[in-house]
Order: sequence, then C-alpha cells, then structure tokens
Amino acid sequence: MGDYDRRIRDESWERTFDLQGSSKVHGSVEIDKGDLLFLDQADGLRLFGASTADGYAYPFSKISGSTKTLASNRNLAYQNFFGVAASYSEAGVTEEISVYLKGVFRYPLRNARSIKVGDYVVPTGSGVTLYNQAVAVVKSGCSDIIGLVARKVDFTSEVDSVMLSKVLGLNKFSALTK
Repeated sequence: MGDYDRRIRDESWERTFDLQGSSKVHGSVEIDKGDLLFLDQADGLRLFGASTADGYAYPFSKISGSTKTLASNRNLAYQNFFGVAASYSEAGVTEEISVYLKGVFRYPLRNARSIKVGDYVVPTGSGVTLYNQAVAVVKSGCSDIIGLVARKVDFTSEVDSVMLSKVLGLNKFSALTK
C-alpha cells in the first residue's frame, strides 16, 4: 500500500479541510502513504509501555501501551492522533515526512455496514494491534473518535470521513459524546 493517497480531493472541501504539517519518522519504521499516525509525545506509548517519548510519528500498529488491550490501544491512538501520512517513508531512513493534519479521507471498514453522516470513526484492529489503514464506524458510546462520517452510504465497505489531528488540538469530536 506504499503509494495510496487516501485524501479525497473535492474543490469545496479542500479550502476548508486541507492542512499539512510534517514530522520526523524513526529509521526503524516503514510508513506508507495513507497510514494513520500518532505522535510519540508521552512515555509508554510503544514497546508495551516501556518506551520513552521521542517526538517521532509512528503508524497506529506501533502503539502498544502497558495494559495490552485493543480498547486501551485505541484510546492511546485517539489521545495522540497526529494525522494521515501524505508520503511514504522506507524503513532504514530517518527522515521528515508530510502529514495531513485535517482533511476528508477514504478508508476501508473492518466490516461492511450502512453509515450516515455524523457517525463516529474510530481506530480498529485485531487482537491488541491497531490497523494502520482501516477504521470502524460506531453510532454512539465511544469517546475515541478520530473522525466523523462525511457521506451517507447504504451497506458499504469503505467510509469517507472528516479527520482532525488531536495532537494539535483540532479534534473536538469527543465533546460530542458528553
């Protein structure tokens, strides 16, 4: 999946929802264009809680907190959500990459379903590992929201969603659940 741009280009949305930034990527990590990224800004986000914050961006699959559950890793991803990788970074190279901090993106859903505008988009995974390029949609009862559904579709296997970086304080979606 190294060269798949998940950003949706729509003239009316681009002016409002297109914001890019950049981040360093550790040389031991491969990042594909379209990966959901977190910013390692707190101790214990990686290596089963034994890591020290280094300020680098990592794909969601690298989150592994000390509690070792999918729910706790999903919450860590939400709390530290940085954005969507706008470029590819090969393993073995420590470099700076472009990151979409907000925008409208298309991701596959783990399970096909009907969705409506305003449903919550949350990280998903299997076991305790989060997926880098897949999300789940929930109607309510979740505070780990990284985006909102932007387009209603009956029975689909992918979702168009508005996503905003939590790290930069852009993401206020959790206020919707209170």
